[in-house]
Amino acid sequence: SATASDESIGHFAQQAVDGWLDSDWESSGSASNPSWIELSWLAPVQLRDLVIHRRLPDQGAADLTHLKAEIYSSGSWHDLFEVGDGKNALPFIVYQHVPVQTIQKLRLSGLTAPANINEVEVYSQSLPTWLDVRGDARGNIVGVLTDGAGAHAIKAEVQASGRAGGNPWKAAAMPGDWGEFTIPMPVGLTGPIEFT
Repeated sequence: SATASDESIGHFAQQAVDGWLDSDWESSGSASNPSWIELSWLAPVQLRDLVIHRRLPDQGAADLTHLKAEIYSSGSWHDLFEVGDGKNALPFIVYQHVPVQTIQKLRLSGLTAPANINEVEVYSQSLPTWLDVRGDARGNIVGVLTDGAGAHAIKAEVQASGRAGGNPWKAAAMPGDWGEFTIPMPVGLTGPIEFT
């Protein structure tokens, strides 16, 4: 279940855990009255990865620049992590990989601007790396390599191999700042392509 310091009409705390990225919890946090949201479970759960999906603030509205995550276990609250410098906007996907914790509750606090949180996802295991590849109209393989939440690029060489013109073919690319990469496809490429 989810409870919060406050919520807007039609944007309730429960919407931050309803499994839909098109709904959100909206709060009216401020520096003088920070907002918080708390998730709780009937029985203890394991936490390994935490993903927070946010929505863009309204034009001209203040944005979140910091949040604190706390866990409740063994009868008391403990700090889990803090993100943000208090000056620059938080990313729209906040992804944190933490040592495995057994928790009963999770609280996100210190929200000193209106919060629009689409979803809070708690995972008991590490999210796998995500690789998405496609072809473009220019004859290239285009793709992206990120962490399992799509929050951070993974800077590791992507290798593609297959057969072109009846011969073995291999090419590689290094992802950019967003995890994006491009590999030119050779003429005569046939059969499956393997990526490593």
